[in-house]
Amino acid sequence: SSSASSFLSFHGEQFGDVFLCSGQSNMELQVVNTLNASEEIADATQWGQKGLRILQVAEEAAYANTTKPQLDFSPSIEWSVASSSTVSGMSAVCYYFGKEVLSNRPGVPVGLIATSWGGTAIEVWMSPEALQACGEGSEPATSAATTTNPDPGLSYLEEMPSTAHPEAHSVLYYSMIYPFLWTPVRAWLWYQGESNCGNPVGYSRCFPQMITQWRGDWAARAATPANTPFIFVQISSWPAGNTGAVSVQRYAQMAALKLDNVGMIVAADIGDPASVFVRRMTCEFRFFFSAVLTGAVVFFFF
Repeated sequence: SSSASSFLSFHGEQFGDVFLCSGQSNMELQVVNTLNASEEIADATQWGQKGLRILQVAEEAAYANTTKPQLDFSPSIEWSVASSSTVSGMSAVCYYFGKEVLSNRPGVPVGLIATSWGGTAIEVWMSPEALQACGEGSEPATSAATTTNPDPGLSYLEEMPSTAHPEAHSVLYYSMIYPFLWTPVRAWLWYQGESNCGNPVGYSRCFPQMITQWRGDWAARAATPANTPFIFVQISSWPAGNTGAVSVQRYAQMAALKLDNVGMIVAADIGDPASVFVRRMTCEFRFFFSAVLTGAVVFFFF
C-alpha cells in the first residue's frame, strides 16, 4: 500500500554460467575422495571468492519409487559459495571443471549443479517417452536394488553414500533432473555407462535419445538453446579382466557424437584397471577443452 513499503534484500547474488553434472559413481565421487583432497579443500575458499557456486542433490531413498515429475528436491549441499567448509562432499569432476573454467575465464561466475547417483543405469535418467522412442520401455524385474559395493576392498569408498540405488525406469529423471528444467544451463556434463555394459546396443540407441530429450525439455521450459552443448566421458579402463565389454560400451557411447554440439572425453588412459573410479582428477582439463570446442565456454576479448 501507499502507507507501507516492503523490501526484499539479496546478498551475494551473481550472474554467470550454470553447468549441470550428472551420471553415476565417477560423477558422484566426492572431492574428499580424490588423491589431492586435502590441498583442494584447503584451497577452495579462494574459488568461491572468484565466483564459484555449488549445489548438490542428495540421494534420497524415496527417489527409487518416484512415479511422477517432482518440483522439489533435497540438497546434500545447498546453493553455497565454494569454500573449505562446503566442497568436500561435492562431485569432484563437477567441482574441478568449475575451477578450470574460472581459472581460464576469470570474471564470469560459475554455478555447478551436481545430481548423480552411483550404480545407476541410463534408463533411470530418461522420461518414459524417451525410453519408448529408443525401444527400451520395458521395466526391469525389480524397482530398487539392494546396496552393493561396486569396488570392494578400497577404503576410500567407505566415505561414499551407501543408499540402495534405483533401478525403475525414469525415477531419477522425475526426482533429480525434472526439478532443474526451469534453470537455464550452459552445458550438461555426463559421466555414466558402466551400469549399461550388458546392453551396449540398447545404450547406443538410448544415449542419443536422452540427450535429445533433455535438450528439448530445457528448451521448452528454460528457453535453453536446442543445441546446448552436452559433454560426456567415455568409461575408463575397468574392469581389468573384461576389456572386451568395456570396449564395446565405449563404442556404444560414441553413438551420441552423431548429434550436434556433443563432446566426448577419452578417459581410458587415466583410469585404474583395478577400480571403476577415476581418482586422479585429469578429466576436468579435458572437459574444459571440450567445453571450449563445443561452445559451452566462450571467451570474450575486448
